[in-house]
Formats: sequence, structure tokens, C-alpha cells
Amino acid sequence: MRILFHINQVWTNHPSAGFCPFREIHTTTSLSKHFYPGRSVLCWARSIPPTKQANFQATAVWLEGDSPDETLYRTAELAAELNFHLTEYQTGTLGKLDEVVPPSKHRSLEAVVQEYVSHEVGVARLTGADGGVVLFHLAQVWTFTTTWVPYISVMTKPVCKDYLPVGTKVAVAVRKLPASVNSQLRYQAMVIWNKDMCSVAEERAGAGVNMFSRRGLEEGGVPPAYVVRFTADKVRAGLIQELDTLFDHFKSLCKLDYKSVNPVPIILNLLPEDWEARVVKVVDQDNGVICINHRKGLDMSGDLKLGVTKMFAIFHLEDVWGISGGKYRTSPEHCVAQLLPGYVDLTARSIVSEGGQTMAGVFQTAASQILLSQMISNVACPVLQAVSVFVKADPSSEPNISSSPRPTYLRAFPESFHCDEPSTSFYLSYLLQLQMDVKALNFFSATNQAKLQKEINNGLAMAHFNMMKKNFSIDKMEQQKLVEEMLVLDHCNSRQLTYGSYQPLPTPPFMPNLPQYLPSVRVKVQLLYQQGFWIREGVVKFELPTRMGHKILQYAFFDMSCYKFSLRQELRARDLAEVCPVYAEMELKAHLLLANKLSPIPYVCTAIWNTVTWKRDPDTVSKMDPLFIQKYERIAAIISSEASSSSVPDASTSLSILPSPIPAHSMPSYPPQSVSPTLCWATEELLRARVGKVTNIIDGNYGIAVVRYTPHHHTNERHRAIVLFDTCDVWLGLQTAQQLDLTLNQVMVEGDYVKMKAIMVPESGNRKNIRYLATSLVTGKDRRAVKQMELPEMEPLENIDQIHPSKINNFYAVVSAVCHNIPGDAEDECRGVSSDEDVAQPAASVPVTSTNPFLAPPGVDKQVAMAKNFAKSGSSVLSLDAYETEREKKKLSKANECLQNRRKLGYDRLARDKLLLELKLKNQLLWRCGECNITCGKAGMEKHITSKSHWDRVLENYKKLLDSLQPPASG
Repeated sequence: MRILFHINQVWTNHPSAGFCPFREIHTTTSLSKHFYPGRSVLCWARSIPPTKQANFQATAVWLEGDSPDETLYRTAELAAELNFHLTEYQTGTLGKLDEVVPPSKHRSLEAVVQEYVSHEVGVARLTGADGGVVLFHLAQVWTFTTTWVPYISVMTKPVCKDYLPVGTKVAVAVRKLPASVNSQLRYQAMVIWNKDMCSVAEERAGAGVNMFSRRGLEEGGVPPAYVVRFTADKVRAGLIQELDTLFDHFKSLCKLDYKSVNPVPIILNLLPEDWEARVVKVVDQDNGVICINHRKGLDMSGDLKLGVTKMFAIFHLEDVWGISGGKYRTSPEHCVAQLLPGYVDLTARSIVSEGGQTMAGVFQTAASQILLSQMISNVACPVLQAVSVFVKADPSSEPNISSSPRPTYLRAFPESFHCDEPSTSFYLSYLLQLQMDVKALNFFSATNQAKLQKEINNGLAMAHFNMMKKNFSIDKMEQQKLVEEMLVLDHCNSRQLTYGSYQPLPTPPFMPNLPQYLPSVRVKVQLLYQQGFWIREGVVKFELPTRMGHKILQYAFFDMSCYKFSLRQELRARDLAEVCPVYAEMELKAHLLLANKLSPIPYVCTAIWNTVTWKRDPDTVSKMDPLFIQKYERIAAIISSEASSSSVPDASTSLSILPSPIPAHSMPSYPPQSVSPTLCWATEELLRARVGKVTNIIDGNYGIAVVRYTPHHHTNERHRAIVLFDTCDVWLGLQTAQQLDLTLNQVMVEGDYVKMKAIMVPESGNRKNIRYLATSLVTGKDRRAVKQMELPEMEPLENIDQIHPSKINNFYAVVSAVCHNIPGDAEDECRGVSSDEDVAQPAASVPVTSTNPFLAPPGVDKQVAMAKNFAKSGSSVLSLDAYETEREKKKLSKANECLQNRRKLGYDRLARDKLLLELKLKNQLLWRCGECNITCGKAGMEKHITSKSHWDRVLENYKKLLDSLQPPASG
């Protein structure tokens, strides 16, 4: 019996969500990890005519235990879906159901924007139908100007700030997503637009046209331009693939396959009808405490009878919404004390247990904490943290939630206080959980600073944060890690509208002397430099007049301490993205001081202010704090080095403007040379007997090799492949390294050559483009010798299905760890690797030592020592041309060494500690990098020595030293 099944009929029994479709919580590519060949499964199936050896078709497939309830999978659409997949299998098309319906058949529904997951991804709730929630992306947003166009083509502000803010009424055409009964997230937008704004724009555009010659969009219709664009089957298939990829990225970031997910569980989603809440304590201007109790003083735990008469929740002023529906804090005068003792409503999460506790457990925790507050009436023991607080005019009024983000019902566990609701709601914002952790930690700190420990007992909450290691949430590196992970969703790069970007300025034909001080200069924000959630540094651009009458552009560095807030008109925000976002194009002025005329960012701001709120210029400062200058040098170096590395032009294009060389002597004519070969990534399913180079030994068991070769049918191309291998693949005679109990470090080093057979792993796209898995491999030091080696005779592996599933799972796990922990991209990995036809031997990597390549003996000049070292290395030859060639080889070798060292420091703790030991200042808790002239603490230096800017500076210094040497005299 052979049973045909499709991923849409696969179910999984999740500990928090119960039985749910596999694609609701898992990525499509992970199916082979859970349902691999040879694994036992259970299923319900229907009989079908024999088709390609299959005589049954599964209606539901699961791994073990009881089957999912029949009402879950036996839906009204099941028969049609099964028939479609059977037909696709019979014809070999294997298309997707969403591709069948043409865009002209799509119908729009009304919805309201509910929340944003990232800068470009949000969710909207349908106002009719089943009230489901729709996942949408900026790429699917359209608008009407004089015609219908994608919004991204005319966007000048972030979509969440201008066109589709939370609470906006929209029209959306959707496709269904796999969803369990407890989840509201059931749809994904194919096209979405601001309904009211586009209707007004259509009416305005058609006002001067005959009413019969121009008609607006009909109710339920979709934009005509959208229909035209996606009518072609191939284009529509691309749209579906894009939507599938977005949904998979969303599931991965939210960790929906985990019991404790990244979305924030809201156990109190607005107060039940018989509860009320009031602000009762003020910690400082930004933090306070809310008391929640029963209106009639009854036991809030109901049938549990635990005697819970009140609970306490902490909150931050940033999360308070006013009676009008907007943010409460709109002026500097607004503070927590003004809310006392007003009535509020709120949504809140638990801060004394991780999402996974029953409602009884929450009440029991509250009951244990309430004993102290009953004994001493003035003591508050917080167990909740408010995510949103809504100010109410009186206890009976309804909160205005029209403009605030709203949570989405996702799964039944953890349980909430709302017994009448089918499931618990979650905020889906990717950064929210860590942001709330930081606010809670700041609340604990503010309580201690205000010496209110006797009035606010944070003991249980602080113990929970320590146990769950949430104290690391305040670390900027952890915050920045999440910010960078979120970029996988924001592929349209709209964040530049808020944060800007740094672009190297063109060099003027005449560079004037830079003035030491420039007062009251008009500046424009060019970049807000992000190191965590809250941005505190940035770069401004300004025009510098010259004596010749023209102006040149220059950059200046500033941070939050430089910005002068108007105490009566401006909110003192902690994030520069709220104070001066790039898209706002604010009228700013600054006092500028020349800090380093050789830097691409030569100036620093001693003061910067908004001319709209300031009627006079602030006082000038002639000298800056040394710590500020150190920060300026460090960040300016990072910004400029990152920009230079990302904007290096391709050699073939940058040199194309040069004239053709002319020989000095008459030469015999030859036919014109062929065009230089094109570099491509390999796409063959199998790599047979290819020679490559070891570029990374990850640990004792796993390594990475790069293969570069000329394919048989494309002689003008060079194909490259990055291959993962392990000790089971490395053959030493008749046995593998694993059988001989040897590690990779014992049998090879980075830079050795290998000959291998490898197979492409399906659905293995990643940042480093590691797509191949080795099946057998031999190694040696000499390329020619390795090329002559024979691979061992084994059972032929011609298909990925022949490889054991656990080896495939290991491949995914190792590649994920490599992409996460080792810096550099695929191009960095391939650098220095020649093709099978090349004979040049690239320099081998050098072990990580001090970043200074020349350490002069005591009393010996460094320049002289380097010259002697250079001479000993064999560079002292009679020919000046040979000397220059040898010097260039050394530069290339050093570039490769710096690249390998940076990678190694990314994953090798011992190498990192060894280098830090060399850089530590004697008898001080400071570390100094002489190459970059930076002094800082251990954590900062550890980050610095793994940064690209540091190793670029090491290479630059090395090149300068080489160039400064004089060639030795001949003879």
C-alpha cells in the first residue's frame, strides 16, 4: 500500500496549541526534518485510482498518538483540495492551489490595521466575515495617486507612520493560511490599501472627467493595475513564492513551534466587566503602579476561592494612551503623578512566571503575594506588567483603544483571566518582549533609587527575571542581535526612511582648510546609528563654504547629550528616532568643532537643536569631553569602514574606463583574448571529484571547503560551491577520520586542499550560501598531488534520499550555527580560492596572534626591524619588479590572514582570550588596541577585535609599513 500525501494534510500535536496544521507553526523546508523517509506515521486516507504506484491519498497525517478530531481536518474545502493535489501529481505539474485563482477573481474585504510586527510587516483584523487577522507586508501595499501603484514606489515616510498607522481602515484581498481553531491569524494579504485615502484620491482625480468615462474602484474590487501585473501565471507564481517565504520567516522569528513563543502572551486583555483599576503609586516621572480589584470587593479568583481581592501591575508612561485615543504624553509636563489616582484600563502580561502557567497558577501567585499587602495596606507586590494603559474619565466609561496596537488570539495556553474567550491573545511585535523586559528592569532599578523597597516589593518578579536570565535584555549587543534578525522580514529596506544611511562624500577638486570651529550651522540628519533598541548617536550633513565661492559637503558626529531639548515644548525622549527621524527633515542647527581633519567624519557637534522650538542659539562649547571624543573616534571608524566595504566598486567596471595598454616594442599579432569568465554559484545536484580548499575548521568535527571549477558546457563561467564536511567524510587510507578517532584539527588545517564528492541539499538557502554536503573527501598540502588522489570506492550516492535523515538534520543545524556565529558572507568565504585550472598558490592562513606583525626588539627601531624581517623572508632580489611583485604578494597574504583571523575570533574563545591578554594594559582594568588607537573595557575590546573595521585598520597599517620600506640595494 502506497499513500500519497501533501504537506497541507500534515498535522502536529503541539504542547501549547494542541493539534494544528504543520504549516501553521513549522516552515515548509522543515518537513523533511520531522517526516523523513523511514519514519513511522499514522494517517487517514481515501482510496484513489492507481497513480504512479500510489493507490491511496491521505486526508490527515500525524506522527503518533490519537488522531486529530475529524472536525479539524474534514472541512468543506478538503475534497476539492485533495482532487487538485491529485491532479497536479498525476500531471507532474505540482503547482500550488493559490496560483490557480487569477487576480481578476480576487475580492476585497474591509479590515482595520491592528499591530506591526516589524517596520514592514503588520496584521489587520477583518471587520466582517469571521473576524480573522490578516498578515501583510509593505510589498503588498498599493495606493492611488493619479493611477494605482505599489506604495513603495511613492513612499516618503514609514508605512506605519503615514499611510497605514494602527487603527486605519483598509481594504484587503487575502489568501487562507493554515490555522488551528484557537488562532485568529488565518489570512495573508495579497494586496492591501488605505480605503478612505484612495477613495478620496480617486474622486479628486475623476472630478474633471465625464462620470461615464471614469469610474472608481467598485465595492469588493481590487486595483486594476494589480490585476494586470499578476495575470501572467509565472508572475503570480512568484508572488505566491514571496508570500510563502514571508510566512516562513514570520514563523521562524516568532518561534511558533516552541512552547514559549516570542510573541507576548496577554493574560489580562482589558478588564473584565466587574473589575476596576486605578493608579496608586508613583516611582518617578516615568514609572508607576496600578492596583486592580473587584468593584464590589469580592474574591477575584472566583470558584478557586483563594481570597485574591487585589493585584498590582507596573507600567511605564510611554505605554499610556489618553482619553482621545492618542498617546497620553504629548508635552514635557505630562508625568505619572498626574494620573494619580485616576481610573484606567489595561492589557498586561505576567512578570512572575513565563508564558505557560494556568490561570489557577497566576491566581495562586497573586494570593501568595497579597498576604503582605493585606498585613500592611501601603505595600504593593506587582505580579503583572502593563503593555498598554488606557486613561478613563470615570470607572464606568469605555477605554478608547482606536489607535493603540491590539493583541491577536493565537493559542489556548497559557491561560488568561478571560474564561469566556476561546484562547489567549498575544502581541506579535518582534521586539516587544525584550523591550518590556528592559522596562521592567528599569522599574526595579528606579524603585531602588527612589528607596521605595518598603512600599513596592519586587522580590518575586526580580527572582523570576534572574531565573529566566532576562537581566541580559538590557545588553545592547543582545538588543542589536534582535534588530538584525528582524531584517529578514524587512527586505524593502524602508528603515532607511527613519534611520538614514551613510554615503561616502565625493572628494572635491580643491580641498580647503577646515575651520576649527563653526557656530550655528544648518545641518541635516544623514544617519542614526543603531546599537540596540534606543538610538543615541548619529551623523549630520552640512555645507561648508570655501574662499572660492563654492560649497562642499561635510559630516559631523553627534549623540543624545549634544541635542538641546526645549524644556517647555519638546518631549525628552530616549530615542533619537523619535526626536529627529530622517524622514521628518527637521530644521536643525549645530555648533561644530573640528575633531579629526583626516576622518571622513571630521567634525563633532558640541550642540544641536531644533530651530522651530529654539528662538535663540544655545551657548557654545570650545572643548569636548575626552570620553565623548573616544566614542566619536570608535563609531566614526565603524561607520566609515562599513560604508567603504559595502560600496567597493567591481574591478571590472571600475577599470573599464582605462585605455587599452600599448606594448613598448612591436609584438606579433594574436587573436583577441576571450572575455574574462563569469563567476556563478554552482547549481549541479552532484559535485564529482572536485578539488577545493579548506577555508574554515569549525570545531573538531565539522569544516567548510570551497570548490571553484569550470563546468563542462559553460567554458566562459567559473562555478563556485561552499561545502560542509565532517570527520565521517574524511578518508585517510581505508578508514575515515572518525573511525581512527581523529579530529579535523589533527588531519588538516585551514588552507589545505581537498578532493571531494558532494551533493546539494534541497531548500538550503542561507547567508553564507552553504548548499552542498560532502559524501567523501581526501586531503593534502599540495594541490597537484590532491588532484591525482583517488576517492574511496563506496556505494554510489546519486540522490539526496540515499543520505540518512539525521545527517541532513545535522547539516541544517551546523549551517544555522555557522551563519549565526561566524562573520562574513559567501563572497568572504570564497576569497583566495582558485579554480581547478589555476596554478597560483594562495597564501596559507596564519594562526591568530597579535595584530601587530612586526615586534621590534628592545632598542631597535621598528622600521629597521621590519626591513630586516622583510629581507629575511626572501624579498631581497636583484630585480625591482620582482621586489614589487613580492611586496604585493605579502599584502595579499596579509589580507587573507586578517580575514581568517577575524573569522576565527568569531567562534574560537581561546584565540579571543589570548589576543585580549596581549592587549590588556598592565595594572589596569583597561584594554588598548594600538592599531586603532582605542582604549576601552574588556567587553568593548572583545567586540572591537571581532569587528571588520579593526582588521581593515590592521591591514591598512601593514600596507603603509610595507610601502614605506626602501628596496634593498642590488649586488
